[in-house]
Amino acid sequence: METPVADKVGHVDSARLSHHGSSTSSNKYFLETLRPTVAFISAGDGYPNSRYGHPTRAVLNRLHNIKPLGLKAVYATNKGETPKGLREKDLALVSVVERNIVLRSDGKYFSVNGEQYLSDGAVSPAVSASTPTSETCTSHKRKPDDAGS
Repeated sequence: METPVADKVGHVDSARLSHHGSSTSSNKYFLETLRPTVAFISAGDGYPNSRYGHPTRAVLNRLHNIKPLGLKAVYATNKGETPKGLREKDLALVSVVERNIVLRSDGKYFSVNGEQYLSDGAVSPAVSASTPTSETCTSHKRKPDDAGS
C-alpha cells in the first residue's frame, strides 16, 4: 500500500509512520520517496506493546538511511520497546515526547513543539525533477513585503 501512495504523494515536510514503526511498515522506497524533514512514530511502552518491539530496529535503520538525507528529527509519543533499546545514533535523531506533539505551519516554516523547520515547498516528483532541501531553523525574521510588489 505504501509504495503506490508514495508515487502519488512525493516529497513531504512531515510524515507519520505507519503501524508504530513495525518492520513491515515504512518501507525504504516509501521513506526515500517522501523524504520527510520530520517523522512521527506513535509507540507505547510496557505490556502489551513490549510484545511487538515497536519501533523496530529495521525502521530506525531505514530512517537513518533515507537518501538524500533530509530527515532532521523523529518525534515519538513514547520510548517504545525497541529490542535492546535505542542506540546512541537513534537517541540523536529521536525525541521522545510524552505529551501532545503539535505541528504548526505558516506555509514557509513549520514547527513541531516549538522547534522550527523551513518548509521547502517541494512539489510532486511528477511536476519537478529537482531535489529540494530542508534545513532546521533556530529562528527566523520575516521581512516586510516590498511596497512596490
